[in-house]
Amino acid sequence: MTRSLLGLTLAGVPAVAMDYLSEEMHPDSIGLAMGLYIGGGAIGGMGGRLLVGVVTDYFGWRVGLDVMSLVVLAACGVCRSEPPGPRAHERPPAPPV
Repeated sequence: MTRSLLGLTLAGVPAVAMDYLSEEMHPDSIGLAMGLYIGGGAIGGMGGRLLVGVVTDYFGWRVGLDVMSLVVLAACGVCRSEPPGPRAHERPPAPPV
């Protein structure tokens, strides 16, 4: 049941991300940006599994998850340090629902 809800919830993430990219990127760069987004997701997914697999072989599953958690925290720090996009303040915020 929980896996079904997770799948339904996460199904819209790529669509929202691509819509965001199309709003923030110059029209000439949208194709490259979409390709980098999809390729980065695939490489990140495979890289994460490989990293956790190798660390788990040598140090156990708990250390593997700890290492992956540190990688995710580092990625969050990089995302938080990015400046807002050039069109971040063009539109007024949406009214509350």
